[in-house]
Amino acid sequence: HAQVLTLGAIEGGMMRAVRASAVPQDASLAWLAGHLKREALRLNLAAPARLQIAGPVPAAWCGSAHAGLVCSQLGRTTDAAWSDGARLAASGSRA
Repeated sequence: HAQVLTLGAIEGGMMRAVRASAVPQDASLAWLAGHLKREALRLNLAAPARLQIAGPVPAAWCGSAHAGLVCSQLGRTTDAAWSDGARLAASGSRA
């Protein structure tokens, strides 16, 4: 949303940290994989192999893999009348 990525780091079923980062306009999946590795290092966690993303995302992030990272978009909603907040709320999973 507005070129900001908010990451939730979960370890052992518990939320470990929440981080918000600015996303470059042309952010590729390679950029995302590198960004996640840096954040994981900061938290002393293993870099994720899978990322579930809610909300609008660059098309290059989903449907392919880079450096062992696979992304999926939760609750894809194409209804343009929905706000970003409504899309985010509808994207939840029982994870």
